[in-house]
Amino acid sequence: MLPDFIVIGAMKSGTTSLARYLGAHPDVFYTRPREPRFFSDFHDTGLASYEALFADALPHQVKGEGSTNYSIAGLRPRVPERIAAVCPDVRLVYLVRDPVERIRSLYQHRLERKPDRRSIDRAVFEVPLYLESARYGAQLDAYLEHFDREQILVISNERLRDERAALLAEVFAFLGVDPDYVPDNLDRTHNTGSDQRRMPAPLTMVRGTLARTPLLERVPVSAKRALRDRTMRRQQPGETVVSDELRARIHDTLRPDLQRFRQIVGPSFDVWGLA
Repeated sequence: MLPDFIVIGAMKSGTTSLARYLGAHPDVFYTRPREPRFFSDFHDTGLASYEALFADALPHQVKGEGSTNYSIAGLRPRVPERIAAVCPDVRLVYLVRDPVERIRSLYQHRLERKPDRRSIDRAVFEVPLYLESARYGAQLDAYLEHFDREQILVISNERLRDERAALLAEVFAFLGVDPDYVPDNLDRTHNTGSDQRRMPAPLTMVRGTLARTPLLERVPVSAKRALRDRTMRRQQPGETVVSDELRARIHDTLRPDLQRFRQIVGPSFDVWGLA
């Protein structure tokens, strides 16, 4: 049993919220864990382990997963090829966001998990992940080598925020389920801000490992809740600020890619006034 759709990213663009909205549709099955990362990090575990993630789907449901590191082609170059080899007819949903705001959010997200003495001005140009995951045109080109354009739906975080119901109707229609269904969690935004309760990084790694085995399912819900409440800490709101100079440098660096992105998505897509 294999997925009918995959949300391929991008990091810090609202994929958690999108997954929750999609999973609330009665005709959609979304995997747990939400980001199995099979085609990027765990493809050597064997296809049976991946298919098992969809075993609980009902016969009428379309099945999907989402892993944000499926759209960092410069760092995970074989992901589109691997997906195409296993699921050639899969539908792909690519959720993007204003690149500067997405980079700022990713920097804050990483900073909360591991201290970094570098300012965002340095980190953006020293850590390849920041700019690579913002090269939306390059990511789409990597997928277009293996999939037809009609198999890829590109949507924006800004529309998910401001036109949520209308955008979800488009996504549902693309997936082939009732587009008029309104999820009961539509008024909620999930996993945003830096003042969330977060589990310390070592425990996050352990939890991620257990989530890919049957062991976590055997732990009583009460025990999971108690452990979460004892170990998770509340972060203070982030104060990362992107200066006008850094914003201009990011725009200049990404401009050729954003122009290519514009060619792919067409003139009606809002490219944040950058192309």
